[in-house]
Amino acid sequence: RLGAGGLLQATGKSSVNPVTMELAGMSAESKQRADDLLKQLEAKRRARSIAVPTNDMEVRRRLRQLGEPITYFGEGPANRRERLRTLLAQLAVEAASGITTEKTKKLEALVAA
Repeated sequence: RLGAGGLLQATGKSSVNPVTMELAGMSAESKQRADDLLKQLEAKRRARSIAVPTNDMEVRRRLRQLGEPITYFGEGPANRRERLRTLLAQLAVEAASGITTEKTKKLEALVAA
């Protein structure tokens, strides 16, 4: 029941408030989207700070070590370098959050080399 000022007042008839349940569901969805956005921002921040080789043959070698295609159709050296930077940033975020994948293991081996 709506009271003065549009505030919801308890009627005492039910212990479950459907409005509260709906907002809780929306809140969980919003929280998930916010978490995803934070991960993307963290990946972009890390990508700016990752040193990637300028030698195209070295970039190709690292992509191959990570199991990625060394070249996409129409991709130039600058695009390839940026793709490696983005991939390394994504893997670093996954490693920092505790997610272990095959690519994360390859990244650790690449960093150790």
